[in-house]
Amino acid sequence: MPNILVQALFTALAQRGDRAAVIDSGARLSANKVLDLTKRRVEEFRGDGIDDQSVVLVPTDREFEYWIDVMALWTLDAVAVPLEPAIHANEFEHLQQTTRPSHVSCKAALPANLQTLVEQSVIAASGDQRLRDTALVLFTSGSTGLPKAVPLSAQALLANARATLEATGLHKHSHLFAPVRFRFISGVSHFLAAVLGGVIFEGLEHKLIQSDLVTYLQNSGADAFGGSPVQARWLAEANASKLNLKWLMSSGDHLPVAVIDSLRSQFSDIKIVTAYGLTELAGRYCILAPSDLDTREGSVGLPIAGAGLTVDGDADSGSGSVIATGELVFDGYLDYSGNRFGLNDDGSFDTGDVGRMSDDGYLWLSGRADDVFKSGGLKVSSQSIVEVLMASGLFADVAVVSMPHESLGQVPGVVYVLKPGVEFKKGPVLRQIREALPSNHLPHVFVERQTIERTGSGKVRRQKAREALGVADA
Repeated sequence: MPNILVQALFTALAQRGDRAAVIDSGARLSANKVLDLTKRRVEEFRGDGIDDQSVVLVPTDREFEYWIDVMALWTLDAVAVPLEPAIHANEFEHLQQTTRPSHVSCKAALPANLQTLVEQSVIAASGDQRLRDTALVLFTSGSTGLPKAVPLSAQALLANARATLEATGLHKHSHLFAPVRFRFISGVSHFLAAVLGGVIFEGLEHKLIQSDLVTYLQNSGADAFGGSPVQARWLAEANASKLNLKWLMSSGDHLPVAVIDSLRSQFSDIKIVTAYGLTELAGRYCILAPSDLDTREGSVGLPIAGAGLTVDGDADSGSGSVIATGELVFDGYLDYSGNRFGLNDDGSFDTGDVGRMSDDGYLWLSGRADDVFKSGGLKVSSQSIVEVLMASGLFADVAVVSMPHESLGQVPGVVYVLKPGVEFKKGPVLRQIREALPSNHLPHVFVERQTIERTGSGKVRRQKAREALGVADA
């Protein structure tokens, strides 16, 4: 029997009938067409021997065909595992050993080198009891190392999507453009919320530069946008007043207040949603509603329905470890032996983020745990340094990470990308930081690069940033 998630998706699509539900490579697909394509794929999968015991690798980078495969697998109660064609051999081995797949949904979509790995590594199995009650296995972004396998249930994915719709108001808009890779939880959340909310979904996995993003969004005619803080900043900097934007959600990393202010000044009636999401919670965790922007700008908002929040420790500084609780928390990461790990003894989850919570429950983030460190005994927030540098108008992108220092322990180091035609002068930059932040926030090293490596969800790959600074990760 199909799981409750696909039943909800099918019901929402059936209610739309011949109205457009998806834009795929420029073509409009009606809801009835999506249902028909999914049902055909179900029969093809049955012919391949896929059933409720199967764990299936689903190649991405195939536009909406990917989601057809995923919904068909959910109809069969099989487990879907996204497979990025550009995956490295060591990451593929990690994926294979962790999830123990039995099938690949579309080998023709794989490059030759990955086809060879698949043929050598994927052996049909009778099933994997570790993944019972699992609809989707996603891997964390890997910003600090090898990605972890996160099993997600249909119940958690559906509950999160419904709570997200309620908190964001996306269902009041007609067309969502989301250039987010489908293998990341943000891409999953955008797709589920759009379908359940009766909104046209237009996803795009191609990597876009700033000018391409503005052009795509303008040509699409979308009135809603979901993407990363970097993409939101690009839209703010482009002064794209011709866009039809009425709603924007940023997720994946911190959205600076300066970007929010710029967007609001350009689009007077835009609804801006700041979201804090976690793969381990099946999507969104906290959401700041547009109605709260004027009074709580800079906060990531309140936990969505089904998610709980505590901030543990370091009361003197007003911040501590962000701990997730509630029914949306996953059951633990998968390891090679079949055990689960990563949860506290009480079933709560330490997110690895640091922040503070107001008396009325709103969360402000200070960054990742390794983004907040002590230098000479005093705390330094990498995120605060990034905000000051980006507000200077000199930089196209910035990453700030800690690096070892003989006497101070740790000090900030900066990797930066300059805007075209801009000259970097260290003295004036340090003066701007000194005027805004305590002196222990002054970076000791600046390194220029052409690009800063980020994950598909927009997070800085910290290990790569440290390598640029000449620091080896521990």
